[in-house]
Amino acid sequence: MQDLVVVESAFGERLGYWWSYVVVENPNNGISLDAGPDSPIVVEALDETGGVLDSIVGWDSFAPGRKELVALFPDVGEAQVASLRIDIPATSQFNARPPSEGEGRAQVTAGEVTEGVSPDGMKTLTAPLHNVAEEDLPFVLVALIIRTSDGKVTQVFTDMVEELPAGGVTTFDVALLPDEQAPEGSTFEVAFP
Repeated sequence: MQDLVVVESAFGERLGYWWSYVVVENPNNGISLDAGPDSPIVVEALDETGGVLDSIVGWDSFAPGRKELVALFPDVGEAQVASLRIDIPATSQFNARPPSEGEGRAQVTAGEVTEGVSPDGMKTLTAPLHNVAEEDLPFVLVALIIRTSDGKVTQVFTDMVEELPAGGVTTFDVALLPDEQAPEGSTFEVAFP
């Protein structure tokens, strides 16, 4: 089996909190990989000297294909993050299994992200979300990603939808701060980490 591969990563700061965005690919067709108790995924926020400012530890499952991981670093404080270090164990340390029925299939889809202006004059981004599953979905984590015209991730906004009924539609709204205006030519994506 092939190891998991980090195909993209980015980080930034908003409202005093640093965030990370990591895309991991499972290149093994027909094989899902579950992190075991001794094989967590670790994302570390590093300062310019390589010192660890904070870290996020997760035990994720990876269906074949790509998966997006989004996290906040609560303990960086006033320090500046200079880079990320991403530690993914070798595939041999994961539990391999056939994908379960429907695994990796989207349960929530997002419509086109539109730009607008709130009543108090702030620029906004809004995306419709549709639960295409046959059951209610509680606590849906949503991420809205802004990319420059050349594909670089410049900002990631996350929030939790407490409940999305089966077949239901809601909206995900982000109010941009004055210093968060999307550069001309930016594109927007919605992900469900």
